[in-house]
Amino acid sequence: MPGTQYGIEIISRLLPAEKHRIAYEEPSHNGIRNIFLQNGYELFPIPVVENGIDIDQLFNSCCNLLYVMPSHQFPTGRTIPVSNRLRLLEWAIKNDAYIIENDYDSEFPHQTRPIPSLQSLDHYDHVIYFNTFAKILTPSMRTAFFILPYSLLDKYEQMYRYFNSALPSFNQIALSNFIASGDFERHLRKLVKINEHKYNLLLKSIHTFLSSYMDIVDTPAGSHIIVRIRNCTNQQKLIDALKNKEISIYGVQQYFHSRPTSEDIFLLGFSSLEEDEIPCACEALSKALSELL
Repeated sequence: MPGTQYGIEIISRLLPAEKHRIAYEEPSHNGIRNIFLQNGYELFPIPVVENGIDIDQLFNSCCNLLYVMPSHQFPTGRTIPVSNRLRLLEWAIKNDAYIIENDYDSEFPHQTRPIPSLQSLDHYDHVIYFNTFAKILTPSMRTAFFILPYSLLDKYEQMYRYFNSALPSFNQIALSNFIASGDFERHLRKLVKINEHKYNLLLKSIHTFLSSYMDIVDTPAGSHIIVRIRNCTNQQKLIDALKNKEISIYGVQQYFHSRPTSEDIFLLGFSSLEEDEIPCACEALSKALSELL
């Protein structure tokens, strides 16, 4: 399928809003959230805490559907440990609910071993698994996939048996051959090493050039990090001022649905940068912040 958002549209038809109330991480990806809202769902925002979504609040909600990003929550970067993943499955069983697992950035753990997905731990048919090849290969392929529980397969086949594939067949054939040959696995191992090296280089560059202006918020996985820029009182104003200096950083305000957040939390992406560009970018950001703060 051409991206996770397309898959969420399918899930919205399989599990319609009239019968489902969604628990949704707060903050979280606004593109996915808006699809749920446009399809008429009532969203119940649940805050993300140190170990991911607040499970106690989830148990106290009246929801029977959960959208969650357990491996690298966007935008906070939090990872849900195995013990909490088992509690999420317990919630789903107790409430006869489905969990929509977006396994975003699961391929890029930093200095830790990968954690089993919710879908791999699920023995009771309650998890809908999503992932994409956008980060591993290229976003221009528009290739993602989901794995449905057996309980939804018949309904899916009845609803979509006459739908044509939304992806060109040559993309699918090329990807299938790439995986079958073993080249995909080799490519992924190489990419993981490159990503981790860039991550460590970014941490080092921040300590070298930016320690006077920002603090790093622990980010154990993924292709961006979270930072707190000290003395920032207006997030959008700083973003706009930096853009005028041809520097792009991203704030987290847009990813909240129901409550405000602090103005000083930002995302720094690094996967699209070459290694030699990372120290230069941090030095340029340091110079800009010295003039703006």
